[in-house]
Amino acid sequence: MFENKTLFVVGAGASNEFGLPVGSVLAETISKLARFDFIRHGPMRGNSTLFEQIQKKFKTDSELNEALEKFRFVSNKVQTADSIDDFIDRFRNDELLATIGKLLISFSILEYEGKSDLIKGIDKFGNFDIYKFENTWINKFSRTLIKGIDNSRISDIGNNISIICFNYDRCIEYYLCHYISTAYGLNFDEALGIVNNIEIIHPYGSLGPLPESSARRNTENVHFGLGINSYINLWDISNNIKTYTEQVNDEIILDGIHHACSGVKNVVFLGFGFHKQNLDLIGNDRKNPVQIYSSGFGIPPQQINNLSLRILHKFYNSHNIKDLVFIESNVKCKEFFDLHCPNFSQ
Repeated sequence: MFENKTLFVVGAGASNEFGLPVGSVLAETISKLARFDFIRHGPMRGNSTLFEQIQKKFKTDSELNEALEKFRFVSNKVQTADSIDDFIDRFRNDELLATIGKLLISFSILEYEGKSDLIKGIDKFGNFDIYKFENTWINKFSRTLIKGIDNSRISDIGNNISIICFNYDRCIEYYLCHYISTAYGLNFDEALGIVNNIEIIHPYGSLGPLPESSARRNTENVHFGLGINSYINLWDISNNIKTYTEQVNDEIILDGIHHACSGVKNVVFLGFGFHKQNLDLIGNDRKNPVQIYSSGFGIPPQQINNLSLRILHKFYNSHNIKDLVFIESNVKCKEFFDLHCPNFSQ
């Protein structure tokens, strides 16, 4: 287990190791997905399943035409931004664009969950093979999370950690359910109850909580890896997604983030891009000493000094303590865990 209160701040790079997209790749995916071409006397070109979802909301011809114009606008322009989130924020007063953006995010992430490496971990008998992920960061994280906790204290799992996950996917929750289930001989729903008690915050929302294994397939909480089906109401799912503006005004989420940051001894950034609007959410009262660790894949060594100062400003009043920040330049999450997990888990 993690001996001291530890905060994990998780970005797209962490889920990318399971086959989920980083921001630029998601924007490219959405650009292609949002393109519909209508050919006179010919079939429509575009994703027919997505088009069915669009028709559920926009009933009249005028509403549908206006929506399709907005889809076309997103398709042509979204890659001018670093991410779909940045693009929506650029037009923050355009309610229809935000609504369509959330739909496209939900559709894309559901599809990515369905073809992720985590789904490939399910064998032909429907069993999840956790051992296929021994060379991932989340396996090391899970091992450390339950270490020293016997089966009479399984409700203590996660007591000393908080996770602020800036991703829409549910990879962490899904893997933890299977890992805890395997480690303690529990069924999926029993493990899900334990995972639901771990403080995991998605500042920009997610596809929704994982349903119990016995939940009906038409539940509003869609199963991980199920992908897109006609019975799913994607609009309901997309309501779980938040824009930057909505998040900043959500006091419940902000209070949760504040609680997660309070009293921590270690802060661990995993696959985090350090975008200003995201980093602005993180920080504490700067009264207690905090040790900070970060993976740094894609971060050039020339940027480490400035980035360290930015992080320190969120947790300290003084900048003369840079030795309290460890950023491993160009190191992915798995290698980072191998290097530093003993440092922040004891």
